[in-house]
Amino acid sequence: MTKASTNANTSMSAIDEQQQSKTIKEVLADFSLLSYQTDRLPSFLNDYDSVMQNIRQAIAPLDDNVRGLIDLEHQINSQKAIFHDIQQRGDPVGHYNDRWEREMADYQTLQPKKKYYTHENYLKFKQEIWDVHHPEAEMPALGDDEEDDDGDIIVGQTKVSLKCPLTTEWFKDPVSSLFDDTIMARRVERTQALAANASQTGKFYDVE
Repeated sequence: MTKASTNANTSMSAIDEQQQSKTIKEVLADFSLLSYQTDRLPSFLNDYDSVMQNIRQAIAPLDDNVRGLIDLEHQINSQKAIFHDIQQRGDPVGHYNDRWEREMADYQTLQPKKKYYTHENYLKFKQEIWDVHHPEAEMPALGDDEEDDDGDIIVGQTKVSLKCPLTTEWFKDPVSSLFDDTIMARRVERTQALAANASQTGKFYDVE
């Protein structure tokens, strides 16, 4: 045995004896937080809550603006439909006013789910917000709960299968008229990337 090996064995034995001589209380003390660290914990938690509150406050006006644009779009489309309908009528102004009041009254009675949650631009907006906070998760379906803590309206998890049930191969361009193409394309890319990453991390290699 060489001198270097003897010294190494001696050092290891000394470390083992030192560890064995410690009591449980002393071992736990090695992992305990120092006083200045525990003093900073409440401040850290308060800072986190403050940041999350600022994020929610920043998202709220954006959400209101998107909904306002959708409301304005509905008004413009209603006006187009009314103008087209009154072209052949004798009293276009009177008919327009009556029709407009009915259209707006009916629209105001609709729940947010009917007015916004199926609108293409609103879905894009919510998808962008969701991707920031949950880049590796599918966005749940929009629902009726407007007070969710993260600003995301959640009813239940939605999952779209992107593989053929017979061949288990990935579909090519699995888009549908029920979804916006850009949203669906991002879902496909994200799902394929996660599947590829999972297959790589699941492999084992012999290293000699």
